[in-house]
Amino acid sequence: MLRISKLADYAAAIMAYAARASANTLTCKKIAHELALPETTVSKILKLLTKAQLLTSKKGVQGGYNLSKAPEQISIVEIISAIDGNIALTDCANHRTNCQLEHHCHTKYSWQIINQVIFETLSTIHLIDLAKQTLQPKKILS
Repeated sequence: MLRISKLADYAAAIMAYAARASANTLTCKKIAHELALPETTVSKILKLLTKAQLLTSKKGVQGGYNLSKAPEQISIVEIISAIDGNIALTDCANHRTNCQLEHHCHTKYSWQIINQVIFETLSTIHLIDLAKQTLQPKKILS
C-alpha cells in the first residue's frame, strides 16, 4: 500500500487550515484545538514546516504562524517533503540506494518513472485546492 505518513497528512490539514485563516496569525494551541490534534504533534509539525520555509513564525505575545507565501504557490509536494523528505515509492526511486540487488534489478528504472509521474501529479495540486476543497478528478493518463 502506498501512503504518506500520518504527520504529513496532519501537516496538509494544518496548512489548509492556515490557508483558510490566512489573515490571522495562528498559534499552536489554536490549531491543535481546531483540528483536534495533540498540541505536541502540532508543535513538531509547525517547526518542520517553518524549517522548510512554508510557514513563518513570530515569537512573543502577538506571535504565531502564518503562511510564508500564497496558497496558490505551495504545492502538496512541498508539504509532504517538509515532513517525510523526498517522495520515493521505493528506495531506488530517488536514484540513491545501497540496495544489494541494484545490479540485477529489472524494475528499478520502471519504479523511477512511476515515482516521477506521481511527483509531477502531486506538484500540480496546490494548497489553495486543499483549503477550498476544489480538487477535481483529472484525467492523468490518456
